[in-house]
Amino acid sequence: MRVLITGGAGTLGAELVTHLLDDERVDSVYVIDTFATSSPDRLPDDDRLWVHEGSVANRTFLEEVFAEANPSIVVHSAATYANPDDWEDDVHSNVMGAVNLARVAEEQAVERLVNFQTVLCYGRPDSTPIREEDPLRPLGSYAITKVAAEEFLLQSRVPVISLRIGSVLSKGLAIGPLPNFYRQVRSGEVSRISEAVRDFLDPDDFFALLMKVLFTSGETGVFNVSTGQGHSIKEIYALVCEHLGVAGNAEVVPVNDDDVAAVVLDSTKAQKAFDWEPQTPFTTSISKLLQWYDVYGVGTTYSHHRS
Repeated sequence: MRVLITGGAGTLGAELVTHLLDDERVDSVYVIDTFATSSPDRLPDDDRLWVHEGSVANRTFLEEVFAEANPSIVVHSAATYANPDDWEDDVHSNVMGAVNLARVAEEQAVERLVNFQTVLCYGRPDSTPIREEDPLRPLGSYAITKVAAEEFLLQSRVPVISLRIGSVLSKGLAIGPLPNFYRQVRSGEVSRISEAVRDFLDPDDFFALLMKVLFTSGETGVFNVSTGQGHSIKEIYALVCEHLGVAGNAEVVPVNDDDVAAVVLDSTKAQKAFDWEPQTPFTTSISKLLQWYDVYGVGTTYSHHRS
């Protein structure tokens, strides 16, 4: 089995590389990444791993890597998201990147393409938990371009599974409230917290599902991946303060115009299709990541929000 991962040095991509290299079914792993919001240092030193620096928006580059890798499975994790006002780059990288990937995967007769989709595709839902058939109302450039990307991939001639993923608390997480709160609380900065609610998933649970999707599934289409349980941003902040043993210094603010009050997914479809169910309690997942930050620290953080 030969696997190619776009965005393979990102938070989820790098951890997936490790899982694949530990699996005897995998012969080789190829990574594509621009390293704009990631680092090659995240990747292990392994003679079955090949790393190519470049963008999926470059069709010639993509064709060259595919010719070398000859992948049977492709995981599309690459996306730009760090500048909400750079619409042109998001369209170039996220939309044209997905179009290029679909076309080259068709030419190479790839057996399966797994797409990582943001739950921001749903925008402001009418109610939660959100089901796959609920309306897509993407807010902001990142979400809009990711929805377009998903549509192009699903209409390709390659078998596609698009996973609409909740917030995975993976090692080195550099986006979202947890790394920001950890850094702010440790340094004594004032944190801005809201009543927003999110759905957080343990990485062990996520990768248990993903390995089934990659190797044992004949399914195609879209699937929500989450616990189905919502937790407030205020709750996250309280757990960070408790872990660090400080009272904290927070300013409560309303949910921003470019944010969403509640994102909680219904993952019943994925649970039935892949015989999978999240196992790890929320507080255990938070504690594991906070302990990781204790050892390795919080690096550069990113956000798709303006503030």
